[in-house]
Amino acid sequence: MTDRLSYQQSHDQLTGLHSRSDFKQHLSQLLKNAKCHDKVHALCYLDLDKFKIINDTCGHLAGTDY
Repeated sequence: MTDRLSYQQSHDQLTGLHSRSDFKQHLSQLLKNAKCHDKVHALCYLDLDKFKIINDTCGHLAGTDY
């Protein structure tokens, strides 16, 4: 039960992706690791235009289908 609650706290319920705070923590660790060990990482950022408006006006199910 503890593992499940921990996962729910650190991940988005709909997508299963890391939450914003968890993502920032992981990104910080990767950047420190890259600097210390001369590693390279890539970040792909997607901004889904007007996604919040769809969720707010039509509900999360509509946003999922969009």
